Amino acid sequence: MNQQLTLMVEWAKQLQEFQRLPLNTQMSKFPPVIRCFGHFSAQHLVMCAAFRSIHLNDVIYLTNETCLPRDPPKVPDVNRVAARIVDHLTTPMRKLQMNEIEYVALKAIALFDP
Repeated sequence: MNQQLTLMVEWAKQLQEFQRLPLNTQMSKFPPVIRCFGHFSAQHLVMCAAFRSIHLNDVIYLTNETCLPRDPPKVPDVNRVAARIVDHLTTPMRKLQMNEIEYVALKAIALFDP
């Protein structure tokens, strides 16, 4: 997860619109202690997992190459999260046949949404 957050920061720094922001605004996206974008870091991790899983049914494919089933046994909190990711992100992405360009545009929208 740490590597993924580092890559997220590097990705954002490459966006021309991000580079045009005043330095203090850019830095507000990077809380110094955790070096991530506050609310966007969680959105980013979830969107990445959802997009990575569009070829699967009722499963979230994680970065450590494990699969999180929609309804893992005896893990109620995880059940709700996995089911919501599948229902609200992965399935719509699959139905829309979202490609990588559209996915990156979605990430940029989420980054710049206050």
